[in-house]
Amino acid sequence: MSNPRPLDAKWQKIMDDSKDGVVLFSFGSVADETRMPAEWKEAFLKTFVKFPTYTFVWKYKADLPEAADVPNLILSKWVPQNDMFGHPKMKAFITHGGYNSLLEAANTGIPSISIPLFGDQFINRRKAERHGIAVGLDKSEITKKHLKRALEQILTNSTYKENAARLSRMIRKKPVKGAELAVGWVNFLAEHKQLPNLEPASVDMGLVEYFMVDVLATLFLGAILLVYVSYRILKLYYWFCCGTCFTKKRKVD
Repeated sequence: MSNPRPLDAKWQKIMDDSKDGVVLFSFGSVADETRMPAEWKEAFLKTFVKFPTYTFVWKYKADLPEAADVPNLILSKWVPQNDMFGHPKMKAFITHGGYNSLLEAANTGIPSISIPLFGDQFINRRKAERHGIAVGLDKSEITKKHLKRALEQILTNSTYKENAARLSRMIRKKPVKGAELAVGWVNFLAEHKQLPNLEPASVDMGLVEYFMVDVLATLFLGAILLVYVSYRILKLYYWFCCGTCFTKKRKVD
């Protein structure tokens, strides 16, 4: 994960000129935001205009005439996302919850509103919510009401920012960096070559032993036998009780 670099003059001015801060909106490079349902676009635009002291930057690949009615919105076909995260005026991130976006936001301490669209994004949203660094929304909740409430939460509740900042510090100050760990293991392997003593026992197991087919089969057959025996006992008990009662009744008659 690369650290943010200085912004160019254009983006630096956009960030600096924002009164209360910037909110970046991006659904990544895979999803085509131009094919977003019209009601979603309307919900976003009408929500952004309700936060006039914030600047919203929307990564959008085409022109959007309706955006002219939102003076605090900037459309751009490309954004220096990770570098923007490093600016102190960056306040929140509206995202689809892609793994790269999640890592960049976590690395720089930016809280987010996560709206997963497909794949692992649903799991990523749950992880971000569990760490207290994101507000999650379903696709069915892309309405003015839910978006406004989510933005109010992420922008006014300092807990999200504090949690994101703490996670960022933990990532940056972890005892062993990923590159150092990789180099260390490569050197270890280069020196010791084969390492049979570190191989797990499962390497030499067959499929039956590895998946414990024999154990599971025994348990399964035992369960079937137990059910069968219980059935026979209940059937015998029922026959004995009901049969006796029936015989007595016939004798009385």
